Amino acid sequence: MRVSWQMRVLALYFKGTRKRKMATREAAIYALAQPKGSSAPPKKFATHYDVSSSELHGFTTYTVSPKEGAQRIPGAVIYLHGGSYINEIKPQHWSLIAEIVDSVGATVHVPIFGLAPAHHAELAVEFVTGLIATLDPDEPLHLAGDSSGGGLALAVALAQSPTRQSSLAGLTLIAPFLDVTLSNPEIDAIEPTDPWLSSVGLRVAGEAWAGELALDDPRVSPIHGDFESLPPIAVFVGTRDIFVPDCRRLRDRLPSDRLIYREWPGALHDYPLLPVPEGRRGAREVVTNIRGSLTARR
Repeated sequence: MRVSWQMRVLALYFKGTRKRKMATREAAIYALAQPKGSSAPPKKFATHYDVSSSELHGFTTYTVSPKEGAQRIPGAVIYLHGGSYINEIKPQHWSLIAEIVDSVGATVHVPIFGLAPAHHAELAVEFVTGLIATLDPDEPLHLAGDSSGGGLALAVALAQSPTRQSSLAGLTLIAPFLDVTLSNPEIDAIEPTDPWLSSVGLRVAGEAWAGELALDDPRVSPIHGDFESLPPIAVFVGTRDIFVPDCRRLRDRLPSDRLIYREWPGALHDYPLLPVPEGRRGAREVVTNIRGSLTARR
C-alpha cells in the first residue's frame, strides 16, 4: 500500500517540531509543567449541534448531540482525548467527535478529565466510571479514545464489573497508550521510524500520570488487565508509531471474534485524526465501526 505524499510531508513536519518537545527527560519535564489551555468545544459547535455541559467530581463533561430533526440513533459514545495525559483536548479531537455525531447519529459525551501532574489515573478512571453510572443502562454505550485517551478508555472498561463490561457495545482504540513503561523490546526497532513520539518523554508523562499507583496497575497500563469479559474491540494504529508493538500484544491476547485490528502501513501516530488521505479513510472506518456496534445492540 503506497503512503501518500501528504503523510510523508506531515512526518517531516512532526519530526522537526513535535518529537523534539518530548525527546529528552528535561524537555518532557518542561512540557509537563506548562499551563493547560481551554478544553471547551469550538464555538461553531453550538450552531451545528446541541451542546451542553455537566459537572461530576469537579470535572466537566461536554455532551454533543445531533440537532433536533437530524439523524439520530439510540445509544451514546464516550470519547476520551489523547495528549500523553498532559495535554488538553485539541481541535483535531473535536473534528473527529463532530464526524461521529454526524455519521453515527449518536450523542457523544466528552469527559474533560484532569491532567498530570496535578491529576492522576485513579481519579480519571473514577470520574469516567461515575459518568457511565449517570447514563441510561438500557441504551447501548460505546467507549472510544485516541492515544492516551485510548489507554484510558480501555482502563475504564477494565474497571467495570464483568456484567457491565459485557453490556458495553464496544471499544474503539486509536493508537492507544497501553503501557506507560514502554518496556516492550520491539519498541526500540520502531522508534527511529516514528517522527512524532519519544519513549523518553512518554515515560516521564506516564510516571506522572500513575501518581501513587504502580506502573503496571491496569488503571495506568491497561495492557496488564484481564480482557475476558470485554466487548468487541477495534484497534487502529500505524506502523510508524511506537505504540504499535503494544497494540500487537493486545491483538494477540484477544479472540479474533471480538477484535477488529487495523494496522496501516507507513501511517503515523493517531492517523485517523490526521488531515491526510489515510486519515480520512481511517476516520470513516472508525465511525462505521462505532455505528455498527451501537446498532447491533438495539
